[in-house]
Amino acid sequence: MKIKALVGIMLTLLLVSMLTIVFSVNAELPKLTRVVANGFGDPNNIGVLPYGVFAGYLYAGTWNEVTGGEIWTTTNGTTWTQVNIDEVRDPNTIYVYPSAVFNGRLYAGTVNEVTGAEIWVTANGTTWTRANVKGFGDSNNIEIYPEAVFDKRLYAGTVNEVTGGEVWRTEDGVHWEQVNVDGFGDSNNIGTEPVVVFAGCLYAGTWNEVTGGEVWRTMDGVYWNQVNVDGFGDPNNTYVEPSGVVGSYLYTGTDNEVTGGEVWRTEDGVYWEQVSLGGMGNPNNIEVFTNCAVMYGGLYLGTVNEVTGGEIWRLSTVVVGGIWIPVDKFSLLAPYIGLASTLIVATVATTIYVKRVKRRKEKQ
Repeated sequence: MKIKALVGIMLTLLLVSMLTIVFSVNAELPKLTRVVANGFGDPNNIGVLPYGVFAGYLYAGTWNEVTGGEIWTTTNGTTWTQVNIDEVRDPNTIYVYPSAVFNGRLYAGTVNEVTGAEIWVTANGTTWTRANVKGFGDSNNIEIYPEAVFDKRLYAGTVNEVTGGEVWRTEDGVHWEQVNVDGFGDSNNIGTEPVVVFAGCLYAGTWNEVTGGEVWRTMDGVYWNQVNVDGFGDPNNTYVEPSGVVGSYLYTGTDNEVTGGEVWRTEDGVYWEQVSLGGMGNPNNIEVFTNCAVMYGGLYLGTVNEVTGGEIWRLSTVVVGGIWIPVDKFSLLAPYIGLASTLIVATVATTIYVKRVKRRKEKQ
């Protein structure tokens, strides 16, 4: 077969494969449509996080430093109703985070830097009652996040910049007990969040701006042990939050304002390996969140980028063999184009004189 004909056939195959990829990407990635704008009509709602799902409703909390955080709910994703007008509203409670369902009730954590953070609970989605003493009796517990259910108990982590983050749990939703030493024995661990259950253990990450974030785990909810080196060996990894589980791996993102947030994973809970470049190759991506979603064949991550804006990345374990790719159609296409081009070069090279192959490489 003549070389020109062979090249033509291969280019045709490449074009077909590229079109197939484009259509598969279109089918695989959903269209993003904005369903809430302008802070639910209040520009003081500078942050909105849709997170809690309860009794067929989606709940979203807001960050509002003027009139206080709000809770909104929807059944169809487009029509939203505020559900905490009377009970929860406090100008000092600047953030409300509906996050955990436990014993048939929805729990929400808050941020309150004046009198201490609170936990609120609802059985019907509209009537809310406080489920804890403010700050668990310590006004320095300025943030509380109830998130993980482990061994029939609900666990909550706090931010405490004085004595260190705390872990609390409840069996009945009313009576709470602390199950760690403040800061896990280090007051520099100013915050902790027990978020994820993996391989029969509960994992919590810490926020530590001195030696780096830490990962702690427990098998019984009471006795904890650290399972990583501080900051994964880099004190600039100040915040660690193990939260994403894909297959047999537990993933965590970090906050690193020097080289960019990183992604680490473990299969046994003890040995960790880094699986991304700092900042996903861009140091302006200073924080990476792994508690986003597992969908469409991969783990989706979010980033904090104060320069060009936050990004979404995907670890595709099926389509492209376990590499990080930005969620952008052309970026998704690039690895395939590179692979197809490599196949063309290899095929043509088998029918061309060695001298021409060398010239091709010299030009490249």
